[in-house]
Amino acid sequence: MIVTDTTRRALIIIRDHGEAITYPKYFAALMWPESGAWQRSKKSGYGSAKGAGMYSAAGGYLGKLIKRGLIRESFRGGFDTHARRFELTDAGKEAIGEPGIHE
Repeated sequence: MIVTDTTRRALIIIRDHGEAITYPKYFAALMWPESGAWQRSKKSGYGSAKGAGMYSAAGGYLGKLIKRGLIRESFRGGFDTHARRFELTDAGKEAIGEPGIHE
């Protein structure tokens, strides 16, 4: 599978930090640390917050990676605990050149 440089970078971040990425905001901080969007305010249901747009962007990007079958999201202790983690699927490992289960 051919992936873009950005997707490859995202997969490597998830490979290396998947246990620590419990919310999209943690992924955003690793994926786009130098973005100017961290200084912009975004209006949300609880007022406004700086960098909140980054959280939305990260959640959308993670969702696209899940939909493409490159990563999976699992919940430790059940769905209602919000203790999630992200990990590469075999397709995700193959996309960054790591051997999957089938090799």
